[in-house]
Amino acid sequence: MSKMTYASLPNKRVQPTARAEQVFLNRPLVIAGAPFRKEPRQFAFGQTDAGRLLTVAFTVRGSRLRVISVRPMSRPERRGYGQASSS
Repeated sequence: MSKMTYASLPNKRVQPTARAEQVFLNRPLVIAGAPFRKEPRQFAFGQTDAGRLLTVAFTVRGSRLRVISVRPMSRPERRGYGQASSS
């Protein structure tokens, strides 16, 4: 019997880092800054290759971008994204 691995599972989920990468590579992309106590945080609003609208919270450290979280856009974020991407 062959060993079952994550890659061999049917309908495997796309990892959050891959979804975040798709948001940064696809257009339109909207980026907004946000005040935070220790280090500046920014939010990227965009979509995956499959068309899912996501919010990515991230910070820039040196020459690297550190993803903090990836989640579906809220209703107000979707409205703002639609307005910003249509202008």
